[in-house]
Amino acid sequence: EGGGGEGGGVATVRVLPNLSPAKRATVRVVVLRRDSGVVLTAGSGCLVSRDGHVLTAAHLFVSARSGALFHGFAPSEVLVAVGVYVDDAAPSRWAYWAELQTPLERLVERDER
Repeated sequence: EGGGGEGGGVATVRVLPNLSPAKRATVRVVVLRRDSGVVLTAGSGCLVSRDGHVLTAAHLFVSARSGALFHGFAPSEVLVAVGVYVDDAAPSRWAYWAELQTPLERLVERDER
């Protein structure tokens, strides 16, 4: 019998919620060169609409050091690939090509505060 006192052996088990919906909404995002397939940046994102809009961080597209978009490559020289969750034991499945919806000028704006 485990009491609540010191050395009593009572454990509280916390049951995690079903994470399946969150896992399905989480995607991998890579920016790669169209001519060679070399990955320029990689990160994650989250599906935010049934239309397939993905919210991700601007640093995937704009260099924090230089402010250059796509590491200096033109938008026509890169592809954005989206990978989806398959299973905990499996890698993401690269399933979609994406295009930026945010205007390029907005992505390169700097916070001047």
